[in-house]
Amino acid sequence: MIQHYFKIAFRNIWKYKTQNIISIFGLALGFTCFALATLWIHYEMTYDDFHEGTDRIYWVGRKDIININNIASYGLPYAVHKQLKLDFPEIESSCVLWNYEKVQIDSTQVPHTLARIDSSFIKMFNVRIQEGSSVDFLYSPDKVAITEEVAMKLYGHTSVIGKKINERQTICAVVSGFGKHTNFPYDFLGNLIQMDDPARENYTTLIRLRKGSNVDAFQKKLAKTKIEIENNRGGTYTSRNFCMIPITEYHYRTKDIPVQIHYLKLFAAIGGLVIFCSLINYLFLFASRLHIRTREINLRKVCGSSMSHLYLMLTIDFLLILLFSGLLGMFFIELFSESFKKYSLVEGNIYTEASLYFVIMSILALCMVSPIILKHKNTIKGNRHLFRKFALILQFSIGMLFIFSITVLIKQTHFLRNTDVGIERKGIATITCWNTSEGELAQVNHEIKKMPFVNETLLNACSLIPYKGSVAGVFSYWDDKKEEDAPVAFSIMYHTLGLVRFYGIKLKEGEMLNEDDTDRILINETAVKKLGVQHPLGMKIGMYTVIGVVKDFHNTAPTVPIPPMMFLQNVHSGDTRGPWCCETDIIVKYKVGQWKELKQNVDSIMELQLPGKHYILRDAEKEYEKEIQSENSLIKVLAVMSTVCILISAFGIFSFVTLSCEQRRKEIAIRKVNGATMKNILYMFAKEYSILLVVASVFAFPLGYVLMKRWLEDYVEQTNISAWIYCVIFIGTAFIITLCIGWRVWLTARQNPAEVIKSDRTI
Repeated sequence: MIQHYFKIAFRNIWKYKTQNIISIFGLALGFTCFALATLWIHYEMTYDDFHEGTDRIYWVGRKDIININNIASYGLPYAVHKQLKLDFPEIESSCVLWNYEKVQIDSTQVPHTLARIDSSFIKMFNVRIQEGSSVDFLYSPDKVAITEEVAMKLYGHTSVIGKKINERQTICAVVSGFGKHTNFPYDFLGNLIQMDDPARENYTTLIRLRKGSNVDAFQKKLAKTKIEIENNRGGTYTSRNFCMIPITEYHYRTKDIPVQIHYLKLFAAIGGLVIFCSLINYLFLFASRLHIRTREINLRKVCGSSMSHLYLMLTIDFLLILLFSGLLGMFFIELFSESFKKYSLVEGNIYTEASLYFVIMSILALCMVSPIILKHKNTIKGNRHLFRKFALILQFSIGMLFIFSITVLIKQTHFLRNTDVGIERKGIATITCWNTSEGELAQVNHEIKKMPFVNETLLNACSLIPYKGSVAGVFSYWDDKKEEDAPVAFSIMYHTLGLVRFYGIKLKEGEMLNEDDTDRILINETAVKKLGVQHPLGMKIGMYTVIGVVKDFHNTAPTVPIPPMMFLQNVHSGDTRGPWCCETDIIVKYKVGQWKELKQNVDSIMELQLPGKHYILRDAEKEYEKEIQSENSLIKVLAVMSTVCILISAFGIFSFVTLSCEQRRKEIAIRKVNGATMKNILYMFAKEYSILLVVASVFAFPLGYVLMKRWLEDYVEQTNISAWIYCVIFIGTAFIITLCIGWRVWLTARQNPAEVIKSDRTI
């Protein structure tokens, strides 16, 4: 019996192959998008979830005083973690690790990761020593511990105690590793290096709270905490503005992942919408076929078929389409799996979780179709036309909503890419070199200046793109300050004359700084508004005098508001901050189009002048593009999904019109006999679908406007939602509908009315 039902299902699939292919393709593509996006979200949100008490482990950092939604420093001084443990009984344990190093192994050309830790890290994360008993790697710079996985990969076994990995370091222990699905991966462990300056914020700080601790109350206390640390200059540094992030959220909230997490959720929602649109289309076609098969179903009842047998037969017919769409979806996942893993960095088997999503989708679809099967008579006779209209309106609305969203998105992205952000970013690059002396950096700068395509260079200045933003100051006093005015946090720039020359910063009013200025400053337009003054020239802000106002400019993500900025030329004698964050930077202005040549020459110079030193060369234009890479990814996904929705809607309309023409063959023939022309018949059908299009527009356009307006509010610079967008989408959709219904109605209307009326064919 089951075999017989499968045969019937295959025959029905072949009979309506065009509509079924579209349904299968739409469901498969929606499932692929939904499954991959959900897999990525789940992977991002489960980093380090394998540790003991992972729900109580938090990363501690320092909040940005200018933009409280940003992190100012991902590292803290070493003493902070010990002091926090002493001050807060809620903290069960704490530890630190130092920034990762890349170590070169003599037996391989691939560098491996060395994490520098102390015993607190071993205890907190229960790192087990698998081979050997020595913990010398915690105290000696020439001893390291290797993970089991890397030992097997490099040597084929774990009996590696005493082996030298290079001229300086020897393996003294084999330890357990964290794998790759962690924020703190390591191949080797080494001793923690104490910085010359105890106030340097170089250490990643982690804490684990005790069970039952009130996290919200602890977070409020932590934010108010101040820790005094003596620096190497005999002064005192105050570490404050602490914040904490759950370790499972640390990756997607602090790392530069290719697509922001809220966009991943949007991708999953888009995939779900496409699945829903395809299911509605397929459900209507399935219900219409039930109507066509009424005679067959009644004959089966007369021949003794029970309701359970009929339900099984029709369910197999329905689920077979879902099965084919699932198989095609798995094929798409396999097809794009390598690119997906490379782009998202998702590791492991993705098919098990994808299969689970498919099972859930099938169960939901079965729940939707069961009432149609069990009550097909009432559905067909009473609500068939209403259901058809609802299905069409829904498909029109989703398709138009996608098209509207992608149009606004493309318009906003084009606006961000081409609008004047207030500074130049083309033909500017930044070289950042770590662990280099002032003389070494000056020598590299001298060699770069010799390049024929380099116009000029700038030493010891913070680049604006990419922007480090590490120097900030809070000022509680300025002229004409009111009692109710809160202190203002400024982002502070040094070596202003060079920055103005390189980036084309525009002076709005006042005069420019001189080379020897130490107590005169410029501020930006945002600072003037924040201070609440009308005439800023000549006013005092702390120990500085304002002599000019520069125009606002954007040098960070387009969703980040412009902060109040203060521009100095030289460090004031009373300023303890100084431009220390820029001591390793060389800013280069080169001829546009010479990026490849610049990179090749810089690589050669660094290899010759500073062999083995780590450096990064970054182009300002490319770095700015990274700020809108999530928008670019969203455009690609929406473009594909919009195309799929349009195809589903178009073929859905074509299928509906085909069924309608079949059901109204005699009506059309009688109208022709009574004098109706081809134009009259086409108008009759066009009027019906035009009304549905208008109703869909009433739902789609206001919803699209609300959604996209809310999305645009996240951007500092916004494009406008023009009226032409509505007109073009409506006219374009109407044109597609006209093409879909015109050809099919024309074929039906051309039939001989006498032959149609004599025919006993009924639908």
